[in-house]
Amino acid sequence: MKKNTIDKEKIKKILITVLLIIVGFVLQTTIIQSIAIADVVPNIMLLLVVLISYVNNVYVGIITGMTCGFLIDCQYGSVIGVCMLAYVLIGYFCGTLNRVYYKGDYLIPLGMVAISEIVYSLVIYVTDFLLRGRLNIGFFIKKVVIPELVYTVFVAVFMYGLIYRLYKSKEEKGGNVL
Repeated sequence: MKKNTIDKEKIKKILITVLLIIVGFVLQTTIIQSIAIADVVPNIMLLLVVLISYVNNVYVGIITGMTCGFLIDCQYGSVIGVCMLAYVLIGYFCGTLNRVYYKGDYLIPLGMVAISEIVYSLVIYVTDFLLRGRLNIGFFIKKVVIPELVYTVFVAVFMYGLIYRLYKSKEEKGGNVL
């Protein structure tokens, strides 16, 4: 009887993850583009990778990073695999912190979103700008990295609570802990 409960919880988490990725991708590629501030939009897919990894574990983080990165590479990338690699590494890193920190704290996930945004922006700078001879990193940081970082962290404030509540198990919601 207990095995069916565990399987239902796993299936629920898989469905939630798939649904969040689909909704996030649709938002990232359509609606969010229309609410750009100074031609900058929040990185919803990166946000999903960080928060889903942190709430679940390393393996879910890697799979989520791979899926989100592949979708973003197919939509925007000139080379398939760059975003996917960055997202997988971010998913792994955030998933490892799952066991270390209390998930009810908002500061840790927001810090992880900020660090992940900086790492992702650095990867994009190296692969899309530096290797093509565009060396103006100051302009890139001032016009892209900082505004996108602020915008993404701002959105993360609202999204983390939602994602945390979606993934809570019965025990965490107040069921029998012992």
